[in-house]
Amino acid sequence: MPTKKKTVSVKNKKTTQAIVLPAAVIRQLGQRPDTNIAKEYGLKPEDVRAVRLSKGIARSGTYNWTTKRMKLLGTASDVVIAKRLGTKPSAVLAQRKKRGIPSCYPSREAKRHPWTKGELAMLGKKSDGKIAQQIGIDAKTVREKRQLLGIPSVNGPTSQDRAWTKQELVLLGTISDVEVAKRVGRNRHDVSVKRRTLGIARATRMPNPALWTPRRLQQLGKISDAELARQMGTTLWLVKSHRIRLGLPAPDCGAWRDNETALLGTMPDDELAKRLKRTRKAVERKRWKMKIPSFARRVSMV
Repeated sequence: MPTKKKTVSVKNKKTTQAIVLPAAVIRQLGQRPDTNIAKEYGLKPEDVRAVRLSKGIARSGTYNWTTKRMKLLGTASDVVIAKRLGTKPSAVLAQRKKRGIPSCYPSREAKRHPWTKGELAMLGKKSDGKIAQQIGIDAKTVREKRQLLGIPSVNGPTSQDRAWTKQELVLLGTISDVEVAKRVGRNRHDVSVKRRTLGIARATRMPNPALWTPRRLQQLGKISDAELARQMGTTLWLVKSHRIRLGLPAPDCGAWRDNETALLGTMPDDELAKRLKRTRKAVERKRWKMKIPSFARRVSMV
């Protein structure tokens, strides 16, 4: 009996093409990885992915965070919410931090402080800093307790209280955390924590065009980053980050040849690294792996 197929039109930037998939494949979209489905049915993974996206189906392993589910975040422990929603506690934690929602439980520092009725009555009537100074605790502990009780700040929503907007989130990683903090009116530490929580790498400094001459660009990826940094009189980080930005592999990633391994331990690692155009760490790592003593140790043993 022939397998039933469905035709789905997927719009592309260049052309509009019709993708034909078996009905059995469409039923499995989002239930299994696209690559696994494609391999089993002899399809292209990009076709399976295109149809899944056209139907608005999330990829396998992702969780559909609806508005109703979002409202539960922070109302109980991440473990309890995860069991209620049928997902992992780590996924709940990531979503809660992504949206700046505080935990329903106070931190250890907040637990240590025994709050009196008089201290609780001050929350929201004075600034967190003044309350902290008056009762002799950290301002962060005061803010955490106030947020836990749902009490607004006396000065209005603070940078820690208000949720992150889309306009603020798109800035993360494009410029330094300090610059983001100035633009959005938040604390630099909060910006850094938010960026790391979302898995966004920090912004790297743009390369100086005058520093990267055509000759230096030709050497990039052909000699070790350390050697090029030494010749240019700059830092290893600057050379390495620029090489990665251009998509060039490290020069010492290639396999070791027999004539190269024969030289291990016959001279200092620094000297051999320059001769082989590899990093000192690469030479040292290879020597340790082959259990070859260093040149200095060999000399001392003679």
